[in-house]
This record gives sequence, structure tokens and C-alpha cells, in this order.
Amino acid sequence: MVIALSSDIDWAPKETVNYFLDILDKFNAKITIFATHEIDYSTHEIAIHPNTISGKNYSVAISELVKLFPNAKGCRMHGLQVWSRLLIDLPKFGISYDSSYYIPSNENKPFQIFPNIVEIPIFWEDDLAMRNNSLKIDKLKIKEQENSQYLFLYNIHPIHVFMNTYDLKFYELWKSDYQNIQKLEKKRNLTKYGAENALFDILENIDTKKLSTLSSLKSFYS
Repeated sequence: MVIALSSDIDWAPKETVNYFLDILDKFNAKITIFATHEIDYSTHEIAIHPNTISGKNYSVAISELVKLFPNAKGCRMHGLQVWSRLLIDLPKFGISYDSSYYIPSNENKPFQIFPNIVEIPIFWEDDLAMRNNSLKIDKLKIKEQENSQYLFLYNIHPIHVFMNTYDLKFYELWKSDYQNIQKLEKKRNLTKYGAENALFDILENIDTKKLSTLSSLKSFYS
């Protein structure tokens, strides 16, 4: 099938988002961006990333982002929260696919989960890979994935790329400065293999011209 890339913006400062997008531009890589706030997303596909963890009503959270991004067709809840009522209601907001299932399997494919809503599962995500000690990209394996009959969706956070986060303990060291770009710049990891290295390994070892945005995977829906 394909390798696809997506990104959860997670309220990252503009400078870190631009840093991430500049890397993508160097490789002519188009991805699907799940946005939490207004950003300049250039020519990438935009989707929404609502947050209900603090108790906000999901209809309100989704409506606010759909108002910002009226062309969005995809949704991924912050924290990968997912429940049946949400999936049933998503089409009411013009959403046709969800991507909140993390399934680190070599046999993933998009699937119809409810009427008018398709689930596109995540195969790999930088912060979850840190938990599993699987952040380092296997270059030979990713080349094999390009020729597989299955879908390999890699999900990346701009803030982790900018900081080159290598594990969650390091993340906790700078998390309190999340919105302070001056302090973040001083705390970036420049020595250990981190999320930025993983992104480069992905982009350098695939044909970025063949990257699919998630809304373009309709021909694979089962």
C-alpha cells in the first residue's frame, strides 16, 4: 500500500512548527497536519486535533476547529481518545475519517468503522516510540514498507522534532517552557538520536513524491 505521514501540532509555538515545515519542504514531502490552532500549513492537508481531556464538550471542541478549518475532512482527538458516540457524530461536522487508533501492526489498512466514517490507524508515533524504546528508524525496514500491501502511517510532533526529543525524561525537563521559544532553543538536544533524527531517516529513505495525505487514501478504504 503506502507510507503516509501525519503530524499533531499540539499547540506548538509558531517557530517550532515552521522549523518542522521547512524540513518537509526540503524533501518536497506533503503530509496531513492535525491542527490545534490557526497555523500557516502551506500546501499540506489540514485536519483537526480537538482536546477534550480537560472536560470540554467534544461538539464544542470540534466545532471551534471546523470553523477555523472548514475544509478539514479528518479528525484525531488529543491523547488519541476515541469513543463510539464521537465516531457516530463526526460526519455531522463534515468529517469523513478518524485517525485516533494506534495499532503498531505490519498489516494495517484503513477500515470502515461506522457509517460514513473511516478509521486510518497509526503505525508509529514519536512519543509512543519513546515509551517503547523504538524511536530509531530501521532504514531497511522502511524501504520494505514502501512496497508492502499495507499502510504504514508515521505520526510526528513538531515540538519533538524541534527539541530532538529522545525520551520522555528529557521531555519533562523542558515541558514547563513549552511556549517559551528562547528557553526551548537553549535546551535542544544536539547529541543523542531523537525525533528530528527519526524524521530525517524517514524522509531520506523513502520516495517523498509517493507520500499520500490521509484524505487521498480513499481507494484503499475497505
